[in-house]
Amino acid sequence: AIAGKYYPAGATTNSADGVRSPAEIEEALAAMEEEGLVLSIHGEDPAAPVLEREAAFLPVVESLLERHPRLRVVLEHLSGAEALSFVLSGPQNLAGTLTAHHLSFTLDDLLGEGLEPHLFCKPIVKTARDREALREAAFSGQRRLFFGSDSAPHPRAAKEARRAPAGIYAAPSALTAIVGLFAEAGAEAALRPFLCGNGAAFYGLTPATGSITLVEEAWTVPEEIDGSVPMFAGKSLAWRIVER
Repeated sequence: AIAGKYYPAGATTNSADGVRSPAEIEEALAAMEEEGLVLSIHGEDPAAPVLEREAAFLPVVESLLERHPRLRVVLEHLSGAEALSFVLSGPQNLAGTLTAHHLSFTLDDLLGEGLEPHLFCKPIVKTARDREALREAAFSGQRRLFFGSDSAPHPRAAKEARRAPAGIYAAPSALTAIVGLFAEAGAEAALRPFLCGNGAAFYGLTPATGSITLVEEAWTVPEEIDGSVPMFAGKSLAWRIVER
């Protein structure tokens, strides 16, 4: 095993039987700390208002780190400036992942011109200020921040139903979207570590030796793939992966 995943009970899709309190899994956390495993956390308190759930969970992470000071912890899919600051000001055994959708979208994209259910995820996308903080940190080359795909290909009918499940089908367009963001910001030097190096180093994995080639050539993301609507469906992205 390399890592264990912590879902607070009720925090996101299919997490009803998740962890209600770190005290429930104290023995497992101690064993993970002893064995050098990574604890990956979906950091939200489902009892808090939806826009405040990530920030409300931070005291839980802080307490967990105090009790297990050698445990490596990844706070996944950071969505807000407060959680980002918490990670960057935390100990060296605390890291965070950033997704293409939290780097790309805000609440206005989700709700501004009408509800876009295919951009509904947990943690929910936040304000332009939050997005700018995430981008600035990613582009600056922070070593304890790295890419997390967080892709959830729910069927189109489920996402467009009366009660849509949380999750964005990010996989088909995440990489090209991120390359475009870094290129536009002139942050190409930080791209490879963000995608390939920082995460491997934190998890203690051997860096990947393969490669993917991308070219600056516009392509249109399909409206639907295998019954699911991908992120940026129908939109043009400036970079594409070269088929081999």
